Amino acid sequence: MTDPRTHVAVVVGNPKPGSRTLAAGRYLARQLAGEPDLVIDLADLGAALLDWDDAGVADLVARVGEADLVVVASPTYKGTYTGLLKLFLDRFSTTGLSDPDPPTAPYLVFYDHPTFAQRIAMARAWARREGRPEPPASPAGS
Repeated sequence: MTDPRTHVAVVVGNPKPGSRTLAAGRYLARQLAGEPDLVIDLADLGAALLDWDDAGVADLVARVGEADLVVVASPTYKGTYTGLLKLFLDRFSTTGLSDPDPPTAPYLVFYDHPTFAQRIAMARAWARREGRPEPPASPAGS
């Protein structure tokens, strides 16, 4: 039997450990869906975020990707989120087209890894708007 409970992750990109941003992220998660299952204060990971072979960071990325709800909290610097958060988030777009059914969280957050079916639907919609021939409804051979 599957767990009907919403699995919630909080990812905090403030470079100061234990920051008010962390408290705000946890608070929002609790208000939306209860106590989070996973809280990642990226400041605690330090240089491991720079090591693409770090198994601990890879595990955290996988766990965030499996969450039903992800609260991403960051202070803004010069109108954008922190470099610390970017280091973590960059790990979600590495599969490109190799994963035909990617996790939903990265797609919703970054809108950069839709499924094949979503990609085809987008291409068909674009072709209709532009008055061009539409691509087939499914990839060849599938």
